[in-house]
Amino acid sequence: MGDLIGDFRRRMAPVSLRLWPGLGNPAWNSVGAARLFGGGLKVALDPARVLRKIDAEAAAALRGKFLVDGLDGLPASPVADLYTHRDMEDIARYGADWRATRLGQWLLACLAAGRPPFVRGRFITNEAEIEAYYRGYLTMFESMRDHGYRYDGDDHMCFGLGAEGAVVLVRRGTHRLAAAHILGLRQVTGLVTKIDRRFAEAAVRKAPGLSVPQAIRKGVEAAAA
Repeated sequence: MGDLIGDFRRRMAPVSLRLWPGLGNPAWNSVGAARLFGGGLKVALDPARVLRKIDAEAAAALRGKFLVDGLDGLPASPVADLYTHRDMEDIARYGADWRATRLGQWLLACLAAGRPPFVRGRFITNEAEIEAYYRGYLTMFESMRDHGYRYDGDDHMCFGLGAEGAVVLVRRGTHRLAAAHILGLRQVTGLVTKIDRRFAEAAVRKAPGLSVPQAIRKGVEAAAA
C-alpha cells in the first residue's frame, strides 16, 4: 500500500505544482516534481567539484524526494576513499593485467574460497568471466582517456546541490567519476536529482520575474557553470 501511495504522489506532483507552483507546496518534496523539467536537470560540470558521495543508507532515504532539507549535512564519504576509486587507480596503473589489481585478486580469492561473487546482477564463476568483467571497466577508462566523457546510457550520474551550490554525488557512476578524477578531465555530465530547499528558495528570490521551475533551472545552470 505504501508503494502505491508513493507512486500516486509522484504522478500527481506535477499536476499539483501547476496549480500551486509556490515552494510552500509539499509536492516539491516529491521526486515527481522533477517531471516539471522535461528531460531532467541535465548539467555539465567539472568533476573536480564533486569530491563526496552520499552514503548508501542516506541515499536510500532520499528516494522519492526532490527538494531536501539539510542536504549538506547528510553522511557522505570522499570519492577518493571509495573502492571504485581504488579499482580505477589500479586500472590506470596496470592496464590489461587484471591479475595485478586488487579487484582481480579479490575476485580470484572469492572463487578459490568457493564463494562466486555476485556482481552486476550475475555470479562470476571462472577466470574468463573475471577478465570480461574487468575489461568492461578497462574499456570505459581507455575511452574516457582517449575521447573524454561521452556517456549516453541510461545510468547518468545523479548529483545533489547543497544550499550554497556545492555538488555531491547521490548515486550511479562512481567508477566514471573516479576515472574522470584520475584522468584530470574537465567535464562530466549528469542529472541534478536532489536539491537543498534553501538553494531553491535562494534561486526563486534571485529571479522574481520567473516561474518557480524556471528560477530553479536557472539557478541549477548557474551553479553548474
